[in-house]
Amino acid sequence: MSSIQYVPVGERGFRVTIATNEREIARHIELVVMDVGTDARPFVDGDESLVANEALIGNLLNYGVNEFGYRSVAQADQKRSMKKAASKHSRVAIELAEFVSLGWYRTRHGWCSSCFSLTEHREVDRVSVPQASVCGGCGEATAQCGAFGCRHMARKSFKRTHVLPYCAEHTHEIRSFAQSTVRYTDLDQVGDLRKFDKTNTAAFTQAVVVAGVGAAVVAPMVLFAAPALGGALGASGLIGPALSGAAATSHGLAFLGGGAIAAGGSGMLGGTIVLTASGATLGGTLGAVTSAAYVRDDKSFRIEKLRGGSGTPVIVASGFMTEGGTGWGAWERIINDRYAKHPVYRIHWGAKELKALTDVLGKASGTVVLSSLLKGTAAQATKHGARAVPGLGIAAISADLVANPWHVAKQRAETTAVVLADLLARIDEPSFILIGHSLGARVMVCTARILATKPGAPRVREAHLLGAAIGAKGDWRALNDVVDGKVWNYHSNRDPVLKYVYTAAQAGQKAAGRAGFQSSFPKIEDVDVTEEVGGHSRYYDRVNLRSSF
Repeated sequence: MSSIQYVPVGERGFRVTIATNEREIARHIELVVMDVGTDARPFVDGDESLVANEALIGNLLNYGVNEFGYRSVAQADQKRSMKKAASKHSRVAIELAEFVSLGWYRTRHGWCSSCFSLTEHREVDRVSVPQASVCGGCGEATAQCGAFGCRHMARKSFKRTHVLPYCAEHTHEIRSFAQSTVRYTDLDQVGDLRKFDKTNTAAFTQAVVVAGVGAAVVAPMVLFAAPALGGALGASGLIGPALSGAAATSHGLAFLGGGAIAAGGSGMLGGTIVLTASGATLGGTLGAVTSAAYVRDDKSFRIEKLRGGSGTPVIVASGFMTEGGTGWGAWERIINDRYAKHPVYRIHWGAKELKALTDVLGKASGTVVLSSLLKGTAAQATKHGARAVPGLGIAAISADLVANPWHVAKQRAETTAVVLADLLARIDEPSFILIGHSLGARVMVCTARILATKPGAPRVREAHLLGAAIGAKGDWRALNDVVDGKVWNYHSNRDPVLKYVYTAAQAGQKAAGRAGFQSSFPKIEDVDVTEEVGGHSRYYDRVNLRSSF
């Protein structure tokens, strides 16, 4: 018989313990977090075989964080959500502890759908349907894929027994295990990211299995609980207003990442990098998993080759108001004037999110746009009981308004950057030239910062940001260090979208596309184009790109 116990530690910490007594051998594992807001790594102690299982530790941490959140919040819906998550992770943690305690009687060699590695899977010495194994790499529970003839290993569900699980190839979580670390000679080889090696068997059988921590087990232990920890913190009220759902996770992850990007932290981008594409994982298997998930969600994402040529490849990305269409769009003049002989590629992304934002803003400008946005926001703020930040009044838009198209599109830009950085890390090119407008500039800034996390990743030869919809304040050292030439930031104080809408949506913060970065880093150069640019879409025909060399 196994048991799990949660004990509060002070006002902001907890201790969780699992005790097993399989075959009359007592074992236990204990995990302690002293402060959910500041602890970088929990303390773990107990039986050596249990402590060695990373998936068990990850589920224990997730259980503790969600139980902490459940006990900290007052709102009924938040309490239900966190209690449900805590129950799931406690159930999985107990089952994993029992599996480890039971031992195993034979091994099976195959790809793991949790850590995406070719590993040995040790079959647990207990009859179950399907037969359970434990991955020797990540410690997750696995079972042989139910697709005919497939030798890969699926994640085993602890909830849905007597149901055939399917591996990550047959659920289209990954295009191919064997090709997950593939490299390309150039962007032309990337092709259609939606083409998979295997049929999505799970889609036909409706037997998609989800269990345990999932892909996060390949990340360092402390990162397992990032979404849960972010959600618990965001909903608890310990770090600001008590939020719910995705807003709570976003706020909590930003807190864990050192705050919002505009305030010098890494914000949601930090959470995204942490979970998907930083350091050694960039250009690797986890990056491939992230890309597969992303393109399923953003069906507009693709790389379009606008022109061949010689020299450093140029990559462009548009933002809202100029997001639609194919081909050059508004880019041809400004690119040809500066990079006439270079190969040029255009990243298409977030069509749904950018269109929604464009529809809200319309083609109006200045106070008309501001009034329209704030009226809708004020109505939602009243509905949700949001409170404006003192001194900012209605300009302080609550993070709870996740339906606000601005916040949705901004988050899409950051996740797009993760996928783009992962793809660039797979290309046999020493450097790229990144150019973006509006939220497209945000994509390029985030892409560059992500590339800076991986030694040996491609460099950024130059970057050009037009009306960048990203905060002016921040720690731009990584951006400065990843660039060989300059980051040219073209900003206009007469850009009405950045002057009014961005400032309102970002609670009074100024955009780099309006005020400049004002950075002391030598490779980040502000270019004031206020006299030339009086509208958010006028950068294309009024600005000439500078040269770093």
